[in-house]
Amino acid sequence: MSPFTFLEILATISGILCVYLQTKEKILAWPFGILSVTISAYIFFHSKLYSDLGLHVIYIFLNIYGWYNWSRKEADLLPPPILSMGKRAFLFVGLIVIAMSSVLGFTMGSLTDADLYYYDAFTTSGSLVAQFLLAKKYI
Repeated sequence: MSPFTFLEILATISGILCVYLQTKEKILAWPFGILSVTISAYIFFHSKLYSDLGLHVIYIFLNIYGWYNWSRKEADLLPPPILSMGKRAFLFVGLIVIAMSSVLGFTMGSLTDADLYYYDAFTTSGSLVAQFLLAKKYI
């Protein structure tokens, strides 16, 4: 087994644990998330997949923020509640994803030789916004 295969397996297992623990609202999810995306970033760097590297570096910071946010205690010493968005907030988030996708897609289409750059930008933007909402405990 190559060292990268071992790292890929470790990143996958820690990512699965992260998702599972997040569904159970366990703060231990965030260190597993940080481990998973950090290993992935290392692999992407050595594979010269720089867009994925950049995305995973952002994920590292979003996981740190999620860990911080979930560990904060309110005055009543309860963990932050799960929140839901109203129609206006949902529309606003959708517009943010569209705006981010447009800017990122245009940039990638203009400055790189990327394929399907608007589709890639859409999935990247949606992933980043979803990760932020998860850190804030929004459904």
